[in-house]
Amino acid sequence: MDLQVVSHYGIHWSRDIAFLMQGRGGSNAIGLKEKAPFEVQLPNKTKHCNHQIPLANPVPNDYHWEYFLQLLEDPLTQAMLPVPKEDGGCHFVSDPKDDLMLILVMLSRMSSPIYPCVVPIWTITAEAAVAELQQINVQPFVLVKIEAKHATMAGQVAKAAVYHPRRLILAGRPDTVLPPVVKRIDTQLDKGKYDINDVMGLPWESLGAATVRKYMRKEWPLIAPPAALRPMGSSSQRAPRADTKRVP
Repeated sequence: MDLQVVSHYGIHWSRDIAFLMQGRGGSNAIGLKEKAPFEVQLPNKTKHCNHQIPLANPVPNDYHWEYFLQLLEDPLTQAMLPVPKEDGGCHFVSDPKDDLMLILVMLSRMSSPIYPCVVPIWTITAEAAVAELQQINVQPFVLVKIEAKHATMAGQVAKAAVYHPRRLILAGRPDTVLPPVVKRIDTQLDKGKYDINDVMGLPWESLGAATVRKYMRKEWPLIAPPAALRPMGSSSQRAPRADTKRVP
């Protein structure tokens, strides 16, 4: 079978069947004993897949799932979901007290990261950040501790994010000037609306895996794209035509 080369890890579609491509290969969520028809070739050959989503994990307990659905009312929880983006995928959340990093790390567990995907902006270059945006379509990349002096770099990365598969989340001072492609969102996760001990105690890896399964099975209309909008026989996050080729 010829494999279709794709330029990033994550969810790709073939004949209306979703495959999750990870470092150990690809799998579907409907029990088909079929090898994934994709081969991932990253633009940056030095990077490996940064997620190991346990797709076969048991269904979360009803209590956990119902609480998770309540948390989905929060825009930040929605932005951190481990599913492909459907718009420009650039979000900014105000963090005037510089206390959102632990919450963002917690939410990032939905995509089962291997190495951190929540990093202070001053620890990375703009070029390295843009390279991260090319790797994956089911794991947000998060830059935190942004101040006004970082506006130029944050804007540069945000403008590039529109053309790459990975969602970008920026967190920092509310007076940071950013380009129009960045959507400003709010969160109640750090404001006492929810018991933070209950939130921290949720099995986020299992909740993330269940979310990915539902997306791949098209069981979640809130986040699943209409089948009519997804071309038959194509990847949902199709690589640019010039990058697509066939290998034996």
